[in-house]
Amino acid sequence: ALAIKKTSLDDDDEDFGVLMHFIGNSLFALKKYINALSYFEDSTERKKMHYGINDEEYAMAVVDKAATYVKLGDETRAMESYHDAIESGGLPSDSWELGIAHKYLGGFFFNKNMFDASFESYNVAIRIFEWCIDNGQVSTLKYDDIVQCYTHLLELEDDRSGPISESRGTICYKLANCYVEVNRHEDAVLMYREAIMIQSQIFGADHLSVANSLHNLGNCYRDVGDFDKSADCLSKSLSLSTAAFGDDHEDVADTCHCLAVTMTSRCELDDAIPLFERALAVRRKKLVGQDTNIASSLYNLAVVFQMKGQWNNAMRYCKEALKIQRLSLGDDNPVTSRTLECIGNIHKDRRDFEN
Repeated sequence: ALAIKKTSLDDDDEDFGVLMHFIGNSLFALKKYINALSYFEDSTERKKMHYGINDEEYAMAVVDKAATYVKLGDETRAMESYHDAIESGGLPSDSWELGIAHKYLGGFFFNKNMFDASFESYNVAIRIFEWCIDNGQVSTLKYDDIVQCYTHLLELEDDRSGPISESRGTICYKLANCYVEVNRHEDAVLMYREAIMIQSQIFGADHLSVANSLHNLGNCYRDVGDFDKSADCLSKSLSLSTAAFGDDHEDVADTCHCLAVTMTSRCELDDAIPLFERALAVRRKKLVGQDTNIASSLYNLAVVFQMKGQWNNAMRYCKEALKIQRLSLGDDNPVTSRTLECIGNIHKDRRDFEN
């Protein structure tokens, strides 16, 4: 495409800058970083000429050039390029790339023992990353960037506030959540436990922050197959949240549901059923009728009743879950497909092979 355009367009046409950026990205993906850098540098200059330094097109090219310098081990030029991208004002305030630029500056300042500047840059990066998470703009792979920020912040927080501080407890909790997203469950367990220790010392063992950490720790233990510890953590969390909110609260319903899932994993089905039913009752009352959390409670109840051989109950709950999922998620969603499969298995258990 570039060769064709060279035969038909003036050398300073803006399309050249765009195409050179694309070629640079492709070379970067192929790990041909020196070649990529050449295209990024050319693209940056052309975009600067056509769009100005305050434009997103220019700023994105600078960010990609900075990333290439990182791969080539040129820390100084990488820092300068990320700084230029930030100062240009061309990156949207809610863009992941702006967060990456601040994250890199945080690391650069950290390595230079400029800890206050590092702390500020990492916090800016995290605010941007968390906004992206809240608005559904983050893939699992990107959580590694957030993990790096929180890990460095944890080191900085030790020097700023000591090992026991509210901010350190918050960082431990959020870092643990990120570890879960990247399937580092053992690291997540350690961070949740540290968060609980700090939160208990600062706020007391019956504080809601402790309940939240226990809830997540219980789910984490279940993910690694330690069902006894999972049940213990979730039971404690349920007691704390019930004492704080009463029985009729969504957080209580969520913990009931998670504890019931753990009980199902332990094959303690008679204990799981009332917990699922309790969660379902609250969710029916508090949530909109087609909410997928209601469907989740219905589906899990169906699974338990199927395991107990109570196929009529299982089918009733499964069909109600399927109705909600089709309206909320559509027929092509994997969650909907899973419920259809469950209905098929119930028919099979009843030897109703045609259905």
